[in-house]
Amino acid sequence: MHLKKKNHIHPLVIAALLLTIVLGVTLAYQFYKERETGYTLLSVRDCQNALSGEINYDAIQKRISNIPFSVCYADAVSNGYVVLARDPATYKDLIVNREALKNFIAAADSGMESSVRIVTCNTNREDSPIINVIDLYYNREYYFGVMDDNRVGTANGTHEPQTLKFKKLNEFDTVQSYIVCLSDDTLTEKEYWGRMVSSDLNKFLSVKLLFSLKK
Repeated sequence: MHLKKKNHIHPLVIAALLLTIVLGVTLAYQFYKERETGYTLLSVRDCQNALSGEINYDAIQKRISNIPFSVCYADAVSNGYVVLARDPATYKDLIVNREALKNFIAAADSGMESSVRIVTCNTNREDSPIINVIDLYYNREYYFGVMDDNRVGTANGTHEPQTLKFKKLNEFDTVQSYIVCLSDDTLTEKEYWGRMVSSDLNKFLSVKLLFSLKK
């Protein structure tokens, strides 16, 4: 009589399977946790109503508001945000991860959907808090998003978040400064400053400064 041998799974195989499952669950949890806490941006489509195309500014604002207040300069840099700050030793304005901004502009210029997060810190010290967040999107028709400087525990925190919706992004990279603004027209730097100081409210409101850095 021949007895059938029982198949036994090696304990190491079981341990490896359990480890794989645990790691998978952990990574999935971290991914969804990051999405809930605002580390990542929404997709362009998640920002708009699928039928009407109307922008869901509340969803964008919620994602910004969910960024933990413990997130500071060092975290923003490592997360790949475009970070604006000042070096207290040299008093120079800095832009870190500028490549992310360049990629956003290049994608939009080529007609592709794109998004970028731009944050401002007082200084480039590792623990310097974020005082301003801009989540900016391009949906192949126009630029939209939210600018929020209402960060708890900062000197700002006095303004309501501003909604953005413009057709053009204007980039002025001069010897003295680097300026990025939004408008419904392609402007020269002279035209931009003319609107910024105009007494005509319509002209003044037709442009929005995202940031200006002195070199």
